[in-house]
Amino acid sequence: MNSDNEPKLKDDIGKREMLMLQFIMIAPCFFMTLKLDNDAYWLIQAGRNLIQNGIPHTDPLSMHEGLHYVMQQWLTAGLFAFLYDAIGAIGILIFVLAIFISIVLVLFRLCMVISNQNMFVSYVVTIFDVIILFLYMSTRPYPISMLLFLLEIFVLEKYLHKYNKRWLIAIPILSLILINFHGAIWPFFFIIMVPYAIDSFHFKVGFIQGEGYPKRDFLLAFVLAFFAGFANPYGWELMTYLFRSYGNAGISSYVSEMLPPDFQGASGIYVFGILLLVVGVLLLRKPPRLKLRYALLMLGTIFMALTSMRNLSLFAICGIPMLAFTLRDLNPSFKATKNVRPHLQKILLTLFFITIIATFTIRLYESQFYKDTFVPTKAVDYIFENYQGEDLHLFAGYNWGGYAEFRGLKPFIDARAEVFIKVNNKKADILQDLIDLDSGRMHYAKFVQKYRLNVFLLEREDILETYLAKDPQYIMVYKDKDAVIFEKKVD
Repeated sequence: MNSDNEPKLKDDIGKREMLMLQFIMIAPCFFMTLKLDNDAYWLIQAGRNLIQNGIPHTDPLSMHEGLHYVMQQWLTAGLFAFLYDAIGAIGILIFVLAIFISIVLVLFRLCMVISNQNMFVSYVVTIFDVIILFLYMSTRPYPISMLLFLLEIFVLEKYLHKYNKRWLIAIPILSLILINFHGAIWPFFFIIMVPYAIDSFHFKVGFIQGEGYPKRDFLLAFVLAFFAGFANPYGWELMTYLFRSYGNAGISSYVSEMLPPDFQGASGIYVFGILLLVVGVLLLRKPPRLKLRYALLMLGTIFMALTSMRNLSLFAICGIPMLAFTLRDLNPSFKATKNVRPHLQKILLTLFFITIIATFTIRLYESQFYKDTFVPTKAVDYIFENYQGEDLHLFAGYNWGGYAEFRGLKPFIDARAEVFIKVNNKKADILQDLIDLDSGRMHYAKFVQKYRLNVFLLEREDILETYLAKDPQYIMVYKDKDAVIFEKKVD
């Protein structure tokens, strides 16, 4: 049984009001960004290749031949390609919306379990968390991973509530889904389980105390989840993908979202502000503040958020919900509204529902006419009109390479940073060459010669634009406010 001795807090609230409160809770989901993320372009093209040709083992998207390739998000890519080619970007956006709503609802249920059914606390913590998670709901595999991690914690907490081992059946299933939708992050599934394993031992060292609970079923679920990971197209190679990719110095320095937060930008201040607020709440509460597993989850993901901007989402999933336990003894609770007649409540709920859905529908309809100003649509049109065949060796950089691939071109690189390091592709450190070019450690003429480049699709003010504009061997053939194209003269 649950080790907490506190009585459950009862909330006097009607079903209609509860429905309204839950709809208000998920309302922010309908205002997520309705456009394709930059990564979605290469994901769609990779998915198309998957559907047509099966599981790839050499990179089919870039200009480089023979790069060893592990398509670590193969199921996401296939799903995105199917949805996009069937009904357009709307299909992918609705899918992400469904994931977001699922995250919010599971988050609320998790907080209810942790807070001993304190609806007020669960609601407040969920709303706070949604504000953070809102930033991470994009057309990538990441929202799927966040939902799976949240479900993992929910399942473990439900198991510990009454030691009903049937809940643990879901653990290997979640592991199987994760390894195929977003294999690179699969090891974190087991990192989440480590605090639960430590807390399963009964001990006390100072103020640190393990709860102590049965280990056999938990260990069995862990082992089955591990072996479920082998059920993927690449086996052990995909299971260990994280260890060959993340932590790479080149990726960590070149990919902006992998950089640690700092006070020089608004995003860094945002991260530190959230962490300070959470820590402040913990410090103001009377002991006992947290169970050991909750404390470890929070501390671990706080550390991760301080090492990489992207990891704030992991803190939102694994750390912030634990505030529901800290605040579980707050007394305010929802009360049924006696002075509003039932039929008026129904009218207000219906009007609110219609307003939100109508607004979202209009935005979703307008999204199909959205023109992504970040991608070089006209410049790529020019390349198609003027260059064809195997003689085209196209340089398109990290940001635009994925869109070029989406249009059917094979550029120098795209945003799959880990694909272009030697430890993964078994051939060359292509990303490092690009970093050396940008930093001036490699001369641009050597870079061009090494990769036999002859057409250059560049963002304005790219370092290559400066070099090529002053070199008589190159001619500018296209220019707009965002892009410029250079062509290497034929000798």
